[in-house]
Amino acid sequence: ELLLRAEDCGVTAAGGFEMLVAQAVYAAECFLDRKFDDAPGEIRTITAALRREQLNVALIGMPSSGKTTIGRALAEKLGKRFVDLDEEIVKAEGRSIPDIFAAEGEDGFRAKEAEQTARFARENRQVISCGGGVVTRDENYPLLHQNSQIVMLNRKLDELAHKGRPITARDGIDKLAEQRMPRYCAWADCIIDSRDCAANTAAAGNQDLGVGDVDFLLGVLHD
Repeated sequence: ELLLRAEDCGVTAAGGFEMLVAQAVYAAECFLDRKFDDAPGEIRTITAALRREQLNVALIGMPSSGKTTIGRALAEKLGKRFVDLDEEIVKAEGRSIPDIFAAEGEDGFRAKEAEQTARFARENRQVISCGGGVVTRDENYPLLHQNSQIVMLNRKLDELAHKGRPITARDGIDKLAEQRMPRYCAWADCIIDSRDCAANTAAAGNQDLGVGDVDFLLGVLHD
């Protein structure tokens, strides 16, 4: 919370994670009675590896942009747990999303969405598929940002589906895009253009971001 508030205020701040790794490296030198040739380099390497392992990947984007399909494949490849926030809402409520909208309206659904976002975003080693409207509530951003690399999946509007999506059916794709695209872009740590299938999108992420095969959608980790 302190670091998030500092970031909002434009204050330079850093957590204690890298310092924790540094303590371990220097403790190893002490216990083993030898010096590492490049202790600072060891610290950076270990810190980056642990971040890749522990950080969540939170997928955001327009409804039907491929977050669930790509998220499942990504989670399997990274060895992380997959969480679909829409599915978790349905499990918790015991009713479908259209039924929730019909009974409680969009505000009622968004409150439930925020609850599930808070529930899962505090954990780690997950790939989280977020609902298309998660960006409509400002409170969801720090929840995701605290422990996740936020990746936006960008898909052409004419390829997006309408079926079973109450807001899309009500407002239309173009209006939703006008309202949400600036927020998706502002929240995202990196943006991936969706291709013709989930595997090609993942491969595009690998090529565009220049990272290894295993962590192709993690993007640039926080320093």
